[in-house]
Amino acid sequence: MQVYFYIDQWLAYNFIINYAVLDICSLIRKWDISILKIAVLSCIGALLSLVPIFYFRLAGHREIFFEVLFNIVILLLLLALITGIHIREFITSFITLMIVACFLSGCILMVKSRWRMGIIKEFIVVGTVVFAVHLFIYAIRQEVSHKDNIFFVTILTGNGEKTVKALWDSGNRLTEPYSKRPVVIASKKVVEELKDMLGPPLYVPYYSLGNNQGLLIIYSLDKMLVWKEGDIEKKQYKKIYVGEDEKLFEHQQEYSMILNYCMG
Repeated sequence: MQVYFYIDQWLAYNFIINYAVLDICSLIRKWDISILKIAVLSCIGALLSLVPIFYFRLAGHREIFFEVLFNIVILLLLLALITGIHIREFITSFITLMIVACFLSGCILMVKSRWRMGIIKEFIVVGTVVFAVHLFIYAIRQEVSHKDNIFFVTILTGNGEKTVKALWDSGNRLTEPYSKRPVVIASKKVVEELKDMLGPPLYVPYYSLGNNQGLLIIYSLDKMLVWKEGDIEKKQYKKIYVGEDEKLFEHQQEYSMILNYCMG
């Protein structure tokens, strides 16, 4: 029986699977890796996957053990290029990668076993499964990341102390132009409650707080404590600025302050 092998389909299929596994693992492990690097590594993995094919052709028979072993070696090589020489990260990433690869393969095989399909439909099914898993992992990570970015801020006032919930936002890089001190953004209600503790108002230009551009009113604050639930020690920040922007908190009930990125 003559079997035809289409190298273009094989490379495309392996590229998609490699890219999906690495992309999903990057979401789970929070790798600092670009899309381009994932694509390049996926190409390398797809090209290396041809080695067992040519080996089987020369040997005249197929060895499943060699094929599985070689695929694991490819995964180890790709991981080494991503994680470097950090042994602990390498091991945990490898375990994560194997779980993701087995899960994706199981999903794809389950779908393929129920419906017979051509190569085009197969690519569509693989793409759909990969996209669905990616969205699921992304949604979970966003939820976890959001919870990790919620802090408590305590400000000592003349009447005691005021504690509010705050969101750490890497996009808030606003600083007072002259002193270069960080600016946190608070709702109008919080600013009014802290009036006695704040310095005279200043106006600074800003471009990334929901409007194209404008002036933001800021007030100097001597000290604030930033902490998370369960923390033993609280981080103390001195000589910072508090900006007032009510629009950011119009439909927000969970927090009433946005921390500067340097406070994360």
